[in-house]
Amino acid sequence: AATRALVALGELRTGRGEVGSVVETELQRVIPVALYREDQPAAKAALAAILKARPLEQMAEQERPLFAVTHAAVNVGDLEAATRYLGEFRRNRGNMPGRAWTFAKQIVGGEVLAMRKESHPEALAEFRKAAATCSYCVDPQMALAFERAGMADSALVYFQRWADMGENTWEGGFYFHWAPIAYHKLGELYEAKGERAKAADFYGRFTELWREADPEFQPRVKEA
Repeated sequence: AATRALVALGELRTGRGEVGSVVETELQRVIPVALYREDQPAAKAALAAILKARPLEQMAEQERPLFAVTHAAVNVGDLEAATRYLGEFRRNRGNMPGRAWTFAKQIVGGEVLAMRKESHPEALAEFRKAAATCSYCVDPQMALAFERAGMADSALVYFQRWADMGENTWEGGFYFHWAPIAYHKLGELYEAKGERAKAADFYGRFTELWREADPEFQPRVKEA
């Protein structure tokens, strides 16, 4: 259903001649492959195909979806591409509104730095800068960075803070793709701490969210 919606949106934007926004829409289809199917090789191949069909270098600088392509490269695990596109985004905002440019650079800057363990402190510094504007927008990324660094308690704090914000924030347009990931992670983290009631709560939220998900995801629902 999400794919159909994005295809329709892409067709609408194509009809308007919004080249950068068309690519931005296509990039949104890559992230669930990486994060929900957990198939980074397929997601990386899809990203490469999108950029081969519509090279950013052939677009006017102000049309390039540099935030979206950097974010996608992070999620498919392509450090080289993510670093390269972040470098361009830091000098050229592309199709990003000017008022959001600094904030967006902090988000994807943190995401790219968090891909390498040795730059974990710098990643957290960037996320904290972004959190001053919108903590909800970066709490899951901070939590994942802490988890990758082996700091489970800190990861739990930021996932929990994100979950505590509630659905009212989602209605404001900040849902993204984090809900099932955060809920499942919270279930795992609380289970590891032996807090069974809290683990059951978040596994329950995950299963409620995905109870009608596509068949390929039902084994994860059953396991939870």
